[in-house]
Amino acid sequence: SAPMGTSRYVTALSANISGEGVLDPSDLSTWRDWFLAGASKTARIRLDLTAANGGGYYEAKFVLSRFENASSKDEGLATFSLEMQSDGAITWTDAAA
Repeated sequence: SAPMGTSRYVTALSANISGEGVLDPSDLSTWRDWFLAGASKTARIRLDLTAANGGGYYEAKFVLSRFENASSKDEGLATFSLEMQSDGAITWTDAAA
């Protein structure tokens, strides 16, 4: 006989975001303080596309679970990488038409 299918019941959703970028060195303390506090903050993760192409943003509270930075004094910028994990409900909003 044919194998039976498996039913799945979703009991929780979570989001993990990772990335890297460049910021003004004067903003490093804001990110560092958030990381060291271990607290969640509301953040938007934007997909910078038109609505027709699936653009919009996720919004949720996130914990900054990893934050690494390396300053570049010659250019006056700081490079960083991070990882955030959701802490509660996640919503999606379509980009404006």
